[in-house]
Amino acid sequence: MFVSRSYSFPMALVAMHDAPVGVDIELVTPWKPEQIESILSASERKLHVEADDRWATALWSSKEALAKALNEPVRHDPRRLESPLLWPEGAAGRWFAQRLAVANQYEAWLCWVTKFHSDQCGQSSQWPQATGSVVEALRQLPVLLALRCEAINGRLAKASVTSPNGPEGPPNVLNHVR
Repeated sequence: MFVSRSYSFPMALVAMHDAPVGVDIELVTPWKPEQIESILSASERKLHVEADDRWATALWSSKEALAKALNEPVRHDPRRLESPLLWPEGAAGRWFAQRLAVANQYEAWLCWVTKFHSDQCGQSSQWPQATGSVVEALRQLPVLLALRCEAINGRLAKASVTSPNGPEGPPNVLNHVR
């Protein structure tokens, strides 16, 4: 079992999967142009995107989630990672990425690998579905848990689940797609 976690008080995310998975959540904060430049890959630099704070935070969060899924986030230079934010249809080979809808002032991303290659999946704005077996594809989804934490005197006092896996189907990531 692979587990990834991320927190940006008061929000926290935990993802679990039977294959590599990474999750990240970041508070949207101001970015200076030189900070944005320091995380762009060569191909991202060529896009000449008008980067605002939300876009820069989403770019960083997507790269952080991917680096965690690659298992050694500290060793992965963000300038050498192509952001999942820019992957066509949220897929690159066997890797998938999803922007998560969380509290408005945050950006969050989930990255994971499956046995399906993106060429074998029909892509939609909602979710990849295997052409041969939708049920098998859904079994390849990570489990995602989102928490809102409350602290008293600097100590965790309460953590409430904001996106439990429910009876509506597979892991509730489907309900958190932007």
